[in-house]
Amino acid sequence: MHPYLRKMGDFKDLGINKELLKAVEDMGFVSPTAVQEQAIPYLLKGKKDLVALAQTGTGKTAAFGLPCIQQVDRKIKDVQTIIPVLLVNYVFKFLKI
Repeated sequence: MHPYLRKMGDFKDLGINKELLKAVEDMGFVSPTAVQEQAIPYLLKGKKDLVALAQTGTGKTAAFGLPCIQQVDRKIKDVQTIIPVLLVNYVFKFLKI
């Protein structure tokens, strides 16, 4: 098995808040992939730059998207993050829009 597909611990161990954790679990995901396990805590610490190179299907979208969603303050009406077009539908699923 490719190391980026290897299953890790739990999403709750990565620092994801309860609301996002429930959304992740509701979508059927149980364990983060290697790229998610490395990227999510890094981005949740406030790091701004990340390059993650991994094969298709290894969870890069969630590795980037979950921290972005969690760090958005719904009270602030200014731009807080820019989401590439390919990620928009994924984000809408989490926000239930």
